[in-house]
Amino acid sequence: MMLPLRSLPVRLVAMILTLGVTATAASARPSGSISAVASAPLPPQISIAVAAKEANERNGVLQPAIEAMLSRRGYRVDAQASWQLQFATTVEILPRDRSMVHLRGRIGSDSKADLGLEVPLPQWPGSAPPGSAAASVYRYTVWMTLGATGRPAIWQGAASTVLAKDESLATDQALADALLAVLGKSVASQPLELPEPPPP
Repeated sequence: MMLPLRSLPVRLVAMILTLGVTATAASARPSGSISAVASAPLPPQISIAVAAKEANERNGVLQPAIEAMLSRRGYRVDAQASWQLQFATTVEILPRDRSMVHLRGRIGSDSKADLGLEVPLPQWPGSAPPGSAAASVYRYTVWMTLGATGRPAIWQGAASTVLAKDESLATDQALADALLAVLGKSVASQPLELPEPPPP
């Protein structure tokens, strides 16, 4: 079953983002992939409001972390700003033998088309059938878009990684920080090396 995320409008030529992530339990340092598309330069001295696409506990923890990351990078964070950075998070339990996974985003060439980002329907940790957790890995993805209120987004990005254990808080923040490092830029399936996971 596919879950379309269709509320991220943008005016760009048709393009496909592919994030390939190799899941290896033996690797001590997790890796992933990041892609982003910019259709216009960021305005100078921009003020940014941060908002989650969905209100939940996980996003509630990530939002202030993103705001702090923006401040450290020199951006002004203002809840009333006309420029809004929206983010979404997904996590999916994958069979351990699926060594390669793909995340595809489709951008319509029509100026009125919405961006339809399609990913497999997430299955949250703990919801798998009994006994299946030992044979699974977790794929985490953080999505972001930046745009002025009532106008198409001028930038969007997604970062993804696969881990052999549930590390949602640290992983979400690492992926978000990687995305903010390329805010306003275009990158195509760039390899991503994440910080060392915390000790068990």
